[in-house]
This record gives sequence, structure tokens and C-alpha cells, in this order.
Amino acid sequence: MSDKINQNLLTANPNFAELYKQLTTQYLAPDGTTKALKKEIDQKEFIKERTEYLENLTLYNVLQQLSLQNDLKNKINYKENKKIVESLDEVLSFAESKQYLNFHPTDLSLDKNNYIFDSVEKVETENVTTTLLGLTEVELIKRIENELEYLSKSNSKEFILNSVESKLTRQCEDIAKFYYTVEVTNTNPKLLAAKASQLDKILNHKLEELRISKINIVKNQIRLGERITDYLNVMKEILAKLWNLTEEFKFRHEFEKNRIFNDYFSDLVKSILLKLKVLRLQALTNIYDKQIVESLNVIKKNLVEEENEKSTILKRLNNKLMEYQSIGDEFEQIVQEYLNITKEIETIKDDIRRINGKEE
Repeated sequence: MSDKINQNLLTANPNFAELYKQLTTQYLAPDGTTKALKKEIDQKEFIKERTEYLENLTLYNVLQQLSLQNDLKNKINYKENKKIVESLDEVLSFAESKQYLNFHPTDLSLDKNNYIFDSVEKVETENVTTTLLGLTEVELIKRIENELEYLSKSNSKEFILNSVESKLTRQCEDIAKFYYTVEVTNTNPKLLAAKASQLDKILNHKLEELRISKINIVKNQIRLGERITDYLNVMKEILAKLWNLTEEFKFRHEFEKNRIFNDYFSDLVKSILLKLKVLRLQALTNIYDKQIVESLNVIKKNLVEEENEKSTILKRLNNKLMEYQSIGDEFEQIVQEYLNITKEIETIKDDIRRINGKEE
């Protein structure tokens, strides 16, 4: 079983690994079942013991029903038989009480006495502290022994066996009527009981049918799962192709729609540009009328005359500059002297201003 667990998972989760180790070493068998189950008896022994348990349970239920049948008690004419039924009722009641004490101990030392009561035996009574309505296990065993002693002395065995046999026979008849509803035409009790005794074959046959049906159900579920998987794969392919077709249609539709829109928008922009050009020309024609054009021509003429005049003055100044430049160093010396004199004048003015400031 350990090879089914991812080792990386165990390494990453040490706490889980410790728990898993405890489970596999102490509680679980290699096939995944519990070790307690592996220690159980084999199938044949299990069927044998289960059959024995069911037989004992059936007898117990019959005895319990016998002790609770008030109509049967009323039909018993002899006092001895009434006492037998009452004693049987007492035995069952005390046995159930003792069984309750065994399965609900307050002292854990009673675990060794926890067994289902099927016969009166001497058991260990030390450390027994549990009680039920004031009765201890010892007292219950004593009561049961007294009642069984009375039943053994009163020759009640034949009466109890006859009553049990009668009850079981009626149950067999009811079972036979239930399973042979179509075939039952004769209500002979012996025949019905005989048919009920043959129910094992019918039940085994039906059990086999149920087993085969269970296997078929599993196979059908597997087959259904496979078909569902195939169906989903087909649907997946269909959806993929449908998606491709949708994308192709959408692409072509959008392409055609965009091409038409682009042509329309381009023509629209061109028309707007043409309208702007026409509007500009209209504005120019409205602004530059004949009078404006004549005024502009006069302005142009004046500007040309002024340009000529300024050009003449500029030419004369350039000639003077050329004359000054021809003088050479003397001109520069005169300029330097002029600058020095100007500087001295400014210095004297500053001194005068300071003197005037002090006098004030």
C-alpha cells in the first residue's frame, strides 16, 4: 500500500508521514483493510457462525414473543403452564439486565465479563460494582439460576419446545405465502413449512441474481462513463470547430464592415478638406476686394519708396565709415581719449555728488 503514496508528499508533510506510518504498521493491512479484519474467520466459518447467531436470535425472539403473548397466557388452563411462561419471562428479563450491565460497565475490570448471555455460567464476580435498579450482576445471575432451576424441575421443556415449534411453523407458513404467492393454492401447514424449508435455493438464486446485477451495474456504470467521455470529446471537437467557424465569420464580417467604413470615412475627410479650402478661398475673395487691393498697392508703393530712401541713407553712412576706417590708428586714439575724458567727467560728477551729500 505504501507504493500508492507519493513519497514527496510524505517528505513535505512529516506529521502526515508519521500518522501514515502508524496506520500502516499498527492498523492497516497491505491490501488496505484493517488488521483486525484480516484476523477474522474465513468466509465459510463466518457463514457458519452467522447462521448460528441468526438461529439463536430467532429462538430468542420466539421465546420473547412467547413470554409477551397475553392471549396465550389467558388460554393456559393449568397453573403449572402459566408459571412456566412467567418463569420464562423472568429469565429473559434478568438475562437482558445482565447483558446491559456487561456492555455498560463503570469499572473497566468488567471487560473480561463482557459476553452475550446464552447459558448460565459461573463468572468472575470480583470488582463488580455496576448495578441496575439496585441489582448487581451476582444477584441477577442468582435470579436466573433460580428460575432455570425451577424450569428444569417442572418438566417445562416439552411445553416450551411445542410452543416454539408452533411459532416457527407459523413463521414458515407466512414466509412461504410471501414467496409463493402465485403457486400457493393449498394451505396445508406441512406443505407450506416444507416449501419454506426450500427457500434457501430460491434465496441463493436471487442472491446470485443480485450479485450478477451488482456486477452488471458496475459494468454499466463504467460503460456509461466511457460513453459520457466519448460524448464530451465529440462535443469538445464540435465546439472547437464551431468556435473556428464563428471566428472566421466574425473576421470576414468585420473586415468587410471595416473596409466599407474606411472608404466612407476617407471620402468624408476629403470632402471636409475641400470644404475648408473652398471656405478659405471664399474668405479671401470676400476680404480682398478691389478697394483693398488698391490700398495694398499704395502701401506697397510707399514701402518701396521708403526702402529706397533708407537704402540711400545706409549707403551714405557706409561711405562715412569707410572714411573713418581709412584714418586708421588716429581715429582709434581719438576715440580712446574721448572715452577717457568721459570717464574722468563721470568720476568728477561722482565726487561732486558725494561732496554735496556730505554738506547736506
